[in-house]
Order: sequence, then C-alpha cells, then structure tokens
Amino acid sequence: MLTKEEKKRIMKFITYYRGLKTKKRGELKELISDECGFRGGTFYYKLEHENYDKLQIAAIERVVENYKANGIKKS
Repeated sequence: MLTKEEKKRIMKFITYYRGLKTKKRGELKELISDECGFRGGTFYYKLEHENYDKLQIAAIERVVENYKANGIKKS
C-alpha cells in the first residue's frame, strides 16, 4: 500500500506527463518503460490506475529528472 506522500509523487508525475506534447510523452514513456521493465500496455495500465510500487516510483522520478535536465537519456 502506498503512503499519502507516494501517491502525491505519482500524481505529480501524471500531471507532468499529461502536460507534455505527444512526441515528448512517447519519448518519456519509452525511457520509463525501459527503466521499469514495462512491456506492452503496462505503462498505460499503471498510468490509468495509478498502480506503482515504491521502486517504480523512485525509477520514474529518476528518469523524469534526467529527462528534464538532459532530454532523452537513460539513467
């Protein structure tokens, strides 16, 4: 079960992600999917249901920070 703080962190990511243009969303989705080992529709399922574990949250935050700072790069 996620804590209130973890849920806030996920909502921050979802808000950021949904605010991106389509191309940028695709780039970020690929980076996050690679980092977290998501296959097929897993990324979108988790996004829709806000269903992440603690390690995935940390990985997503790392990828997003790298993406914001450097563009397309793996962490």
